[in-house]
Amino acid sequence: MDVVLLIASFALIFIGSALFTNGVEWVGHKFKLSESMTGSVVAAIGTGMPEVVIPLIAILLVGGTGGGEVGIGAILGAPFTLATLAMFITGLAAFSFKNRRKQKATLNVSGQLTQRDMGFFILAYLGAVCVSVIPEGKAVTALLFVGVYVGFVWKVSRTPAPSAGYDSEPLTLGSMVARLKMSEADPNPPTLLVVAQTAVAVALIVSGARLFVSQIVSLAELLHVNATLIALIFAPLATELPEQLNSVRWLRQGKDQLALGNIGGTMVFQTCILVALGITLTTWTLAPIELISALLAIAAGFWVYLLSVKNRFSAAALLVNGALYLLYLLVVLSVR
Repeated sequence: MDVVLLIASFALIFIGSALFTNGVEWVGHKFKLSESMTGSVVAAIGTGMPEVVIPLIAILLVGGTGGGEVGIGAILGAPFTLATLAMFITGLAAFSFKNRRKQKATLNVSGQLTQRDMGFFILAYLGAVCVSVIPEGKAVTALLFVGVYVGFVWKVSRTPAPSAGYDSEPLTLGSMVARLKMSEADPNPPTLLVVAQTAVAVALIVSGARLFVSQIVSLAELLHVNATLIALIFAPLATELPEQLNSVRWLRQGKDQLALGNIGGTMVFQTCILVALGITLTTWTLAPIELISALLAIAAGFWVYLLSVKNRFSAAALLVNGALYLLYLLVVLSVR
């Protein structure tokens, strides 16, 4: 394992996520998308690219037992980390920025929209667990998961959502061009420039994830640790970094719906599309440690669903999700 390459992979993901957060807001403005569509679908698909790339690289390019273990571990670990650690970081960020936020430590989000996201996530993740016990014919069910995601996107497009109610920060790429020209940034940047920045951001995120997966396999071999455990714990910390960074930035700016919508929408995207890939490309047989992570992820999603029903999104409430992540770490360390 090369420490320099590992750090470089994190840097690429960090820079890419910063550009993406800014760019995807402008994409929403330019194409007149609702706040829900921007956060739960467009941002979710863009920041979810590393989670798609890692299993594909691990399964198809790395191959063998190690590649398969990393692939399945990354597929399950991605939504698990979002449901637990990312939600915890969201609550922590809201608390940390409470003195500069109008809504303080309370998250100003739509309970209806969050119920929708968590409902689809719980349905898909339960399905992923159930499919793992089917002895044969699993590949056919992959189409069902793709169908569920198509249904989710349709539901998002049909769900009435309030307008954003805020102004986006200047486009980063536009500001850079303006500095080169020694002029002021265009308050309404061209659509082509908006799309270009967003595309570059996704490319940086995917490149960072691709570099990271090779280092994860090397780390597992170096430490003589089960590759599945490495993939379940460490891989998502890097691949979910874009969602976590995006959410922290949006929370700091008071854009709570974008922050939580990005996490919830990515959870649905990952669970549906990644599980479909896992079912198609692997045996999709879950070990006990993987089943535990799945059950904890479902519990975390259900907790957020309950909060959305009662419309009580406080920073303290989301700390429960962090406790579930800590519980999983304790389980992993005890069976290592």
